[in-house]
Amino acid sequence: MHRSAVDLGTATAPAVDVAPTASGLRLLDRNARERCHLGVDGVEGLRSVEGSIVARAFPVPVETAVELRADGLTLPDAPATVRDRDGGHVARIADVAFRTFPRGRYLLELHGAVPCVLAFEGGFTLAPDERGISFEEPTTVRVGARSAQPRPTATVTTTDGPEDLMAAISTFGSAATTRGPERSLPAFRRHPPALARGDELRIPDGLEPPETGPTIELPPERAYAYAAAPLATYLGATVEPAERAHLVAGDVSYALSGRGGVEDALARVLKRTLTLDSICRGAGPYPGESHEARAVEAVDLDWERLYDADPVERLDAYLSMPYGEIEPAIPKWPTCAHVEPTPESLDAIPTLAGDLATIRSPPLVSSRRPGPTPWADADGPDEQVRPERSGAVEDAWFGEGTPLNATKGMAQSYRNRFDGSADRADAGVTVLAPDPEEVDAARDIGAAYDDPTVVAGLPRHELRQRLRGDAALLHLVGDVGADGVACADGWLDLQGFDGTVGCDLFVMDSCSAHGQATALVENGALGGVAAFHESPGERTDVGVALARLLADGFPLAGSVDLAAAAGFEEEGFLVAGDGASTLAGTGSRPPVALVAESLSSGYAVQYRGYATDTAGLGSRVRSPLDGRWALTAARRRPETLDADSFEALCEATERPVVVDGEFRR
Repeated sequence: MHRSAVDLGTATAPAVDVAPTASGLRLLDRNARERCHLGVDGVEGLRSVEGSIVARAFPVPVETAVELRADGLTLPDAPATVRDRDGGHVARIADVAFRTFPRGRYLLELHGAVPCVLAFEGGFTLAPDERGISFEEPTTVRVGARSAQPRPTATVTTTDGPEDLMAAISTFGSAATTRGPERSLPAFRRHPPALARGDELRIPDGLEPPETGPTIELPPERAYAYAAAPLATYLGATVEPAERAHLVAGDVSYALSGRGGVEDALARVLKRTLTLDSICRGAGPYPGESHEARAVEAVDLDWERLYDADPVERLDAYLSMPYGEIEPAIPKWPTCAHVEPTPESLDAIPTLAGDLATIRSPPLVSSRRPGPTPWADADGPDEQVRPERSGAVEDAWFGEGTPLNATKGMAQSYRNRFDGSADRADAGVTVLAPDPEEVDAARDIGAAYDDPTVVAGLPRHELRQRLRGDAALLHLVGDVGADGVACADGWLDLQGFDGTVGCDLFVMDSCSAHGQATALVENGALGGVAAFHESPGERTDVGVALARLLADGFPLAGSVDLAAAAGFEEEGFLVAGDGASTLAGTGSRPPVALVAESLSSGYAVQYRGYATDTAGLGSRVRSPLDGRWALTAARRRPETLDADSFEALCEATERPVVVDGEFRR
């Protein structure tokens, strides 16, 4: 095996740009296309800080850091935690009223669109209602920020041999910055190395997994290696060929078998470990009552002892518990990727692993759907495939054919994630109705977005120009079929589009040809939703519903999931590309909703949360049901409320509410 450094050809600019404004600092996350503003009173002496100063100032990973003098700060509207300089918990800003803190060394952790940490020494007064901090005297503040969407910083080259592939995937554990329970937080997880095909295995220096980490032993088959990638990433495990499938942790070996075979066993270990880590981290600097902790109150685990335990000992304790006792705490997993076990699928594996998707390559329930489907006629002979439902929010099909009731996963969408323009963070939403007869529908849909550009009646040449222009989201209103988009002077075939698409996301609310949607991803978009519904009125309703959800911070796949809960036919949607993608500028809005069913004595109300590209698995939000913290992807069992309590809840929440299959807001 040859080891060498591999040049990714990526830019060396920092992932997060910090720049002064007239009233403070603007933080721009180039990777995630998110931004936030930190108000600063009396800013002086702004300068960058690097090296050992950063390591000493911040106990959590940061990528960019600056230093300044200030009299006070105005915080962005995001959850925030006050800590001591060692990272110990002092207070959550949401839990305190006006309060004065004595002199000391503090950290202020902001969990917003651009995650950042403020480090300073002195006394200060906190006014939560105004998001204001006043220092006793001019104070030196260090501001550290990281990207909410890390990208790979190295490339591992592998042959098509299963043993080399396993060795390459064994480097994925290098993405972790800790082996403690805090690894359940996205802030402590980086992107695994990219993978490339070559004629020999080449691993850059510094990517070796921990020597004391667990080992995943598997028969040397590509399908098993792919399925093991997310767990290897999370545990920092080595993947090695063996006759039988086992997880070896220290002196103990666990068979990877049972219901669903090896792939499902790997998924269960991943779900179990992340969920229990998210509870265990509460014994350290991230305390607080959570839905998950309450769900496993009967489980006999000493969280404080496990927090300080060796990672192998902690894993052994987790695996000793019956899965059924832990299952109520496990969130609804965001993504199950159905990946054809071929070398051509290699490009998608690192990002799927970094996102902690589960990966499987099972037989299809049906390779071709009999009878008509929304996509069958317009796309011609392309095979219709129906992946087996996994129970995840999103089943993503990576392979040939058009999936039914699943996302059309595309490795190109992940490449676009890392290559797109940061300028789109400020580009806004564009609603286009190329057919002038769709102008009323375009106005109705545009009203659901925040200050969109709405244009109707476009000839083909002008639509081409609009497609090339920067947009955070492009919403196409009107017919899209096998011949392309209906314009004022004919059809524009997107499959023959020449150039780079300038939008991150797109929506087609009257699309009967999935090839038109996938063409936008192939040409630069992160992903989008193609919707097909028969009546013009229903098309507009679908467009408005998707617009409201995307503008409210929901990911593409989550928006479709909620639209289906609100009565729209699930088979009338196709997500193309990265289903976790969210609209730039909405990263501070928690993607949570309430879904209710009326009963004779009240309502059964379910909390639904969704993980996103910028708030991944392990992130927490407050439930609008009871104010408790829960993992972003939590899907709690319905709770019964009387009519008055339910009405009060609807009045108090700003999140979407679905009642009896219809959007109430």
